Amino acid sequence: MISQKTFFERFFERLESEEIPYVVLRNYETLPDKADPDGDVDFLIPEHASKNFQRILQHTLREQGEEILFVRHRFHCTSYFIFNTWIDAFTMIATRGVPWMNTSLILRERVRHPQEFFIPAPGAEAAILFVKEILAGRAVRQRYKEKITALMKKAGSSETFLRVLPSSFGEHALDLARHEKWE
Repeated sequence: MISQKTFFERFFERLESEEIPYVVLRNYETLPDKADPDGDVDFLIPEHASKNFQRILQHTLREQGEEILFVRHRFHCTSYFIFNTWIDAFTMIATRGVPWMNTSLILRERVRHPQEFFIPAPGAEAAILFVKEILAGRAVRQRYKEKITALMKKAGSSETFLRVLPSSFGEHALDLARHEKWE
């Protein structure tokens, strides 16, 4: 029996065939079958690839008889609403144009997930989750505390964590994440 490829499997294949580097930033546990039912799918792509990313997204959707229902542009992010979920394509992890991460390093050191799409290296993913929670201006949520700690252990070293963050975060951020000093 021949299995049908999911939308995300076809989309990931097309991004790769057109040599568009990408990473799925977080909440990728249900991919490629479906998007996280409690959220969206966040991609990091190079800025020069934005138009091609949208073209590939539209083409893949049309094959399924679907369309992009709504597009929203923000600082360094374009969000696409498609069949009950958002796809966010970030070209920079920033607040109002102030970068919080070395995105070129994240894209360069990406790793292939067992389900055949790209995610950040463990140290980079820990840094992304850490910064995301800090920028949200709230206490780090329990599910991210556990994941950040696990990713730091998986990374084996703090090198990537520190390299993707601006130097202003420094060792203090590493100490918080590595030693679970969430308070």
